[in-house]
Amino acid sequence: FYLVRLEAIAIDDSNPAPLFSVICEPDDDLKAVATHNKELTDRGKFNLNLWSEVVAHCQSVLPQFAGRKPSKYHFFGGSSGKGGLSFTFLATSGFYGVELYIDVQDADQNELILKSLMKDQRAIEAEFGHKFDWELLEEKRACRVRFKIAEEDAMQVDFKKLVSSLVDTMAKFERVFRPRIKALSVRAE
Repeated sequence: FYLVRLEAIAIDDSNPAPLFSVICEPDDDLKAVATHNKELTDRGKFNLNLWSEVVAHCQSVLPQFAGRKPSKYHFFGGSSGKGGLSFTFLATSGFYGVELYIDVQDADQNELILKSLMKDQRAIEAEFGHKFDWELLEEKRACRVRFKIAEEDAMQVDFKKLVSSLVDTMAKFERVFRPRIKALSVRAE
């Protein structure tokens, strides 16, 4: 923040004009911290670029992601059609993949939703063609069903292959889960 003094000055018979004088300004250390906080890390820049490409590729395949604003974070979510449940892309330094994130703001309801889906676990995994991680997140209120496409740093993967793999996998993941989410009998709001 700056503290300024405003004065009106006139030269000879001219109209008054404003004169701003700085009384107090942030020191150089605060300016450096503010500048640093505005800068994105390399991973943040990568994520913005990745999610922008994912959005472009989702236009016809996954419309719930079309028009979404890309973020700097390692995750990028879209609607599942039921409040509190979201289809999420993931790209981290350790893996990349997709998940169904379950958080209806109530830990017990989240667990009921996960367990309801798990009743059909074998059929879901058979239809998808791979096993999932079905997780009650002990330290959190939420739960998730996750599929890791590969356990490697997303930044080290061929970019086009990464985008294609994420979008294709999410399209298949969504086809498997969407009807089951729609049919959930537990309250998910």
